Amino acid sequence: MRFMRKALGIGALVLALAGCDNQPRNYNAYVDLNNDKKQEVVAGNYGESHWDFADYDTFVAKNDGNGNFGEPELINRQKK
Repeated sequence: MRFMRKALGIGALVLALAGCDNQPRNYNAYVDLNNDKKQEVVAGNYGESHWDFADYDTFVAKNDGNGNFGEPELINRQKK
């Protein structure tokens, strides 16, 4: 549960700092989410934005410890 809260918080921060200007964009943050001293990738993807909502996805790719990352896992999706 703590991992997911931390991942969602970082994902929200990535998306908020990215802004929203009606252009599809991808943003990444690298952070140790599970306290194993290895950074995971938190990715935020903006889709189309409108005056009352924005489409976005948040993904996490866990570090496997040998310099690679696992498959990105969708942790949040906002579509209207």
